[in-house]
Amino acid sequence: MQLDDLKRCSFAEICWYFTDSWEQFRINGKVDVIDGSNPDPLKLQQREKAWFASSIKSRLQYLGPTPGIPSVDEQPSQVPTLDPSTSPVGVFCLLVLDPDQVDYLNLKSNERVTYTAGHSAEGEKIWTWEKALLEEEPFQREETYCLLILEKGQRVFYILYFFFPLI
Repeated sequence: MQLDDLKRCSFAEICWYFTDSWEQFRINGKVDVIDGSNPDPLKLQQREKAWFASSIKSRLQYLGPTPGIPSVDEQPSQVPTLDPSTSPVGVFCLLVLDPDQVDYLNLKSNERVTYTAGHSAEGEKIWTWEKALLEEEPFQREETYCLLILEKGQRVFYILYFFFPLI
C-alpha cells in the first residue's frame, strides 16, 4: 500500500502472530498519517518523539536510495551519515492507528475474543467483547460474553451480558 492510498482510504489492519504461543492479534481501525506538513503542532511533536526514539541505524534508512529502484551509478553508493540531533527528515511519517476492532486468536486453547469499539450517546468510545471457544466438531457450541465498559469521568461502569445458544 502506498502512502497516498492510505491518505485517501485511511482504514488498515495490522497483524501479529507469535509462533511460540500460537497467538494472533488482528487490529483494525483508522490510520492517521503524520508527516512534516501536518498543521497540528501536537502531532508534529509526536512525530519528532518517535523519530528520536528510534536508533540512528533505523533513521539512516530514510536517507538511503528508494528501495526497488535500480541504481544507474557504476560506483558504489556512499554510506549516508546523520547527526544524532537532526530533526526528522522529510520522508519520515508517523502512522498512528486508532483501533476499532481487535481480534485475538489462541490456537493452542482454541479461544477467540473479538473486541469492538463503539460510542456512547455522549460520543465517548466504549468497548464490547465477544468470546468464543472454537471446536473441531462440525457443529460448534459457543458461549458468548459481551462486556460493555463505559467510562464517564473518573467512574467506569462494567456490564456483563451472557448469551447461550438455544439447543
